[in-house]
Amino acid sequence: MDLFKFFRRKKKIEETTDKFADITPTSTRVHDSSARMTFFKVFYEAIVEAEQQNLEARAEYDMVTSYLCDIQKIETASEEKQIKLADAAKKLLNLHEDSKKYSRGGTKISSAHRKAIEEAVDKFPDEIKKMEENEKYQKLVEGDLNKLETEKRAFEYTINDSGSRGRNLKRVAFLSVVFMCLVAVLLLVLKERYQFDPGPYILVLFIAGVGFIWYLIFNARANQKTFNRTIAKMNKLIVLLNKIKIKYVNCTNALDYSYDKYRVNNSRELAYHWNQYLKVLEEERLLSQTSELISVYEIDIVRMLEKLEVADCKIWLSQLEALIDDKEMVEVRHRLNVRRQKLRSRIEYNEEQKARAYAAVRRFVEKYPEYLQEALNAARFYSIDLYDEKQMQ
Repeated sequence: MDLFKFFRRKKKIEETTDKFADITPTSTRVHDSSARMTFFKVFYEAIVEAEQQNLEARAEYDMVTSYLCDIQKIETASEEKQIKLADAAKKLLNLHEDSKKYSRGGTKISSAHRKAIEEAVDKFPDEIKKMEENEKYQKLVEGDLNKLETEKRAFEYTINDSGSRGRNLKRVAFLSVVFMCLVAVLLLVLKERYQFDPGPYILVLFIAGVGFIWYLIFNARANQKTFNRTIAKMNKLIVLLNKIKIKYVNCTNALDYSYDKYRVNNSRELAYHWNQYLKVLEEERLLSQTSELISVYEIDIVRMLEKLEVADCKIWLSQLEALIDDKEMVEVRHRLNVRRQKLRSRIEYNEEQKARAYAAVRRFVEKYPEYLQEALNAARFYSIDLYDEKQMQ
């Protein structure tokens, strides 16, 4: 599978290279100044890019070669030196394993939470207790506020209902008076036309009207008393509600400040981070017991490698297995050889592209010598020597 991928990747690179090579002077508008500058820009930028890529690749290539030389120095060292080196590497690996074992508990705490705790570490248990008390008080006040808001809505309904009933009573009283007046007028008209005595009817009408108006007045007074009593209760409730709201706002502001200060959402999170912090401190205490020994053995290994004239000694601290097991060393050498081969291919590819770019521009100026100076000026802009002897070979 990897072999097929290699050939597909190689084919893709070759196709890209062929397309790049197809950009020839015949495919440009030769006598168009803008087209010529674009033509020069494409190839000169390709040259600059190839040189930059190779600069990085060669530096990496030299480093990989240096690593391979270091391997050879280690492998050709005396048996006694190799045994001492392997023994120190084994001890250092064991210390690293102990370090991992102490930290394997998975205790995690963010740097932000740790910093917030350490700024108030002496009073942190009190901060947790204070936050818990504020949260309990906040829930209690929230319950009281909900009850008072419910009572307030009931009072508002009663006030609105009383106001509506009062307006309705006024309308009924007005309509009743109008009705009685109309009936009286009607009786008087009937008296004139039919010559009968309306006195008894007017008396009955008057008694009924007086009774009904008294009933309306009684209900109006009762409704007004209810209205006034409810308004008084409403005012007391509003005063109490405002006092509780002030306490609630102060409590909530204090909690919001604490939440923001310690980067939590509630006291449970704060207590959790505090416990995590204590666990981390314990783990760090255990880890510190091995840190000095790790430092000592690392210094010993570096000094041993320095005596073998190894160029990069510290890199072997991350490859201790290779100092212990020959198979691991072979694997390291293989990986380095693969890297060096890839870097060599990359350098060769960039050199080829650079040569093609030089050749393309030279073919153009050979075919159109009147634009030679223009090509040289453009090359100078990119700090390129169009007729570099190395590129002429």
